Amino acid sequence: MPTVTLSDGTNVFIDSNDPEEIKRKVASFQQRKSEGRSSTSTLANIGKAPFAGVIGAVQGAVTLPTTGLDLLFNTDVTDGVNEFFETVKPDVE
Repeated sequence: MPTVTLSDGTNVFIDSNDPEEIKRKVASFQQRKSEGRSSTSTLANIGKAPFAGVIGAVQGAVTLPTTGLDLLFNTDVTDGVNEFFETVKPDVE
């Protein structure tokens, strides 16, 4: 999962290896920055953080056995599980 350096020197961590997802998130971050606002307020991040933590813990517990399945049967089940959880998990900065 790469850290992308923007033209103004800001480093942005992208939680995906998909090139299209990286482009979309970088474009979204640059748009928010050009509008002069962060993606969410501090209070909103504080409110969303516990939910993101619980969902992340469940994601970790679910991906542990799917990683074993991927290794044994040469599948991509873990990628699908991670994609699902990333759509459900709130975006917290």
